[in-house]
Amino acid sequence: MSRPHTHPNDRQILVVSGTWWGGTGKTYSLETTTPSPARTRVTHFAKPFDYDGAKGEPLILGRIGDGPQS
Repeated sequence: MSRPHTHPNDRQILVVSGTWWGGTGKTYSLETTTPSPARTRVTHFAKPFDYDGAKGEPLILGRIGDGPQS
């Protein structure tokens, strides 16, 4: 799981396989993350804090965004 961070641009994410878990805010809380199963499309908007990752299973994501991505 990543720690809270921001992005300079909006991102579109497709969960190809596995379950991707995500949360929002500056305070990291693994217990409050929300699951996004395979074939789910998620938007991360620029600037708000988020954190995300996998919990004990393989995960494949497709990410699309404008400009430099961090």
